[in-house]
Amino acid sequence: MRYLGQNLPMDDLVAEVSVAKPDMVLFSATTSGAALHLRQLCELLAGIEPPRPIIGYGGRAFNLRPELRDEIAGVYLGATAAEAVESMDDLLTERARRGVRNV
Repeated sequence: MRYLGQNLPMDDLVAEVSVAKPDMVLFSATTSGAALHLRQLCELLAGIEPPRPIIGYGGRAFNLRPELRDEIAGVYLGATAAEAVESMDDLLTERARRGVRNV
């Protein structure tokens, strides 16, 4: 696991993900503006060379405005931390079952 910070420039994040090839990239947004800012970033991440990471997201913005979930390329992980952990486990288990590895 690697935490890259909250204000990493978009191009730097995409470059880091392209090189590191993580199994999953997670985002949280508290405000609607932050959630909408994720739209472009998640589209860029969805377009990197395979194997692509699972893009997961959550946070207060998506709980208060569920329609924002339709704006983001990725998987909404749930309304609580417990739901997010369960969703992440399910997604990574399914990825492993299909034989997709990012090594």
